Amino acid sequence: MDGYNKASETACGSSEAMQASFVRSVFAAWDTLPTRIPVVNVNWLTDVSAATLAQWEAYYGLSDPAFLGFLGSLGLRTSAPVEKQAFGALVDEAVARGWVPRDPM
Repeated sequence: MDGYNKASETACGSSEAMQASFVRSVFAAWDTLPTRIPVVNVNWLTDVSAATLAQWEAYYGLSDPAFLGFLGSLGLRTSAPVEKQAFGALVDEAVARGWVPRDPM
């Protein structure tokens, strides 16, 4: 998974496409090494709000755009929330394994 970033912010050298590729790579690794990867946890489904990011900026005492971009874009949806490409990748991987139907309606 070298070269992939689980965030989606361009300021930290990533993008939505790279984040989606990271999600797919995690599942590919899980498929390849299921006994060595017992579980996968998606910790942040949604990006943090601007207010939360400002609190973290004060807490860490860092205002580097790459650092804040990383922290602020780890979710698979924006804070609006609007689905990012990585959210679709997660759904695709879940559907491929029969965990959820493609269209629940």
